[in-house]
Amino acid sequence: MIRKKALNIYSKYNGGNEGEPQPGPPTASDAEEFQASKGWFDRFVKCYQLRIGKSHGEATSADTEAAEKYPEAFKQLIKEKGFKPKQQIPGLSTRKIKTLPIFWIHNSKAWITKALTSDWFHQCFVPQGEEYLRKKGMEFHVLLLMDNAGGHPVDSYHGVQIKFLPPNTTSLLQPLDQRVIRAFKPLYTRIYLQQLVDAIDEEDDFQLKVYWRNFTIASCLTVIHKALQDMEKGTLNACSKKLWPECVHECKGF
Repeated sequence: MIRKKALNIYSKYNGGNEGEPQPGPPTASDAEEFQASKGWFDRFVKCYQLRIGKSHGEATSADTEAAEKYPEAFKQLIKEKGFKPKQQIPGLSTRKIKTLPIFWIHNSKAWITKALTSDWFHQCFVPQGEEYLRKKGMEFHVLLLMDNAGGHPVDSYHGVQIKFLPPNTTSLLQPLDQRVIRAFKPLYTRIYLQQLVDAIDEEDDFQLKVYWRNFTIASCLTVIHKALQDMEKGTLNACSKKLWPECVHECKGF
């Protein structure tokens, strides 16, 4: 996106033809015509000493041994309870609640709590799960797999069995941690940065501080909704590969 924006700025002020950045190292013609090549971008990053930081979280304390053993126990559970791959419910489905494009609840301390999880379970998961399976002509018989966190209560509902992953295995086994979150973050970043670029191009008196001041929670939720819509269905399906590979194979293209 930086290379594309640089090329657009060059075209705007030099009367060139706007186009896409060219891959590969810079060539001799770069001195005559700016190409926003990968070589230019590398020099730009080095010149301004830009760095890409890596965050460390749950993965550092992951229990690899428990994560390796659990899929076999999960497979046995699936077999005993008769769960089928077609019963897999898309974990990131969204529904408009009042004026917001997704189901949204909050806590002033930004922590998930038992009350919030219970609200999500009864107001979002259950009704959407029932509707999804009803459209497929299947009974509401589902397994809700959650990570082992204190904010996840053991609620009960007819047709729902709740199971918890072993402690410290979330980063290794939880479906959302298997590519879904990783795929979501760049989609979200691309969308909100594109909105920022569009605002800069459209407003002659653009002020970054004013723009971010007007970027509300509702704005953020709209970006989240768009990112989820842009996510490939195959990514959502493949997130179950470590726990339930048969589901990924049978539901390919889901």
